[in-house]
Amino acid sequence: PASPPPRCLQNVPIEAPASSNLSDHLLLAVLALLWAEVADYGRNLAQYFGLFAMYISLGVKERAQLLNLSVPAIFIQVALDDGPGPSIKYQYAELGKLYQVVSNLVRCCDVSCSTQSSQEGG
Repeated sequence: PASPPPRCLQNVPIEAPASSNLSDHLLLAVLALLWAEVADYGRNLAQYFGLFAMYISLGVKERAQLLNLSVPAIFIQVALDDGPGPSIKYQYAELGKLYQVVSNLVRCCDVSCSTQSSQEGG
C-alpha cells in the first residue's frame, strides 16, 4: 500500500482533477519526487529547482499554475527542513534556485486587497 504524502504536501492534489491538463499531471509528478527521491538524489536539488525556475519564466499562466499547486509553501518548508526527506539545509546548501522560484511567485501575487496604507486617508 502507498504511504500517505508527508504533512507539507497534503494540500497538493496528488491526483489531478478530471479537468486538469498534461502540464498539471507533469507538475504533480515532479512535485511527487520531493518525497520519493530526494533522499537518494539530494545533490541534484539545484537542477530540480532550476526546472521550476525555467517554468515560471514562461509566463503568467505558468506562475498561476504553480501558485495553485502551493509550490511556494512546499518549497519554503523544504528550505526550512520541515519538508519531505532528510535535512538538506546544511548538506546541500545551494538552494538559490529554490529561493528564486519562491521570490518570483510571491512577487507576482496581488496583495492589494490585504494591505492598507500607512498614511492617513491613503
